[in-house]
Amino acid sequence: MTVDEKLDLLLEKVINMDERLEKVEMRLDNVEEGLEKLDTKVTDTRLHLENVTDRNINLLAEGHELFISKYSKVEEVSDKQFAYYVKVNNMAEKVDKLEKEVEKLKNRTA
Repeated sequence: MTVDEKLDLLLEKVINMDERLEKVEMRLDNVEEGLEKLDTKVTDTRLHLENVTDRNINLLAEGHELFISKYSKVEEVSDKQFAYYVKVNNMAEKVDKLEKEVEKLKNRTA
């Protein structure tokens, strides 16, 4: 093999390597674009979490707190109503008993 042939072969290999290197660079460019898109999506997701999801969780917590407060008030009223119901029933029984006793007394004196 002559020197010119060796140089031609070497030049061909260099050109081949240059082409392969260009392909690698194109693939790296695609990877970089993909990473930029992914970074944008991650940023958007993070902003959504901070601005929307966190706010909604806080609103739910406040609503839950308000519900618990109102429920406990309703429960207090319900307990009082039950206590009054028991008292009224007790008084009604006593009134019935007193009416019967009054009727007996009326019958004795008559």
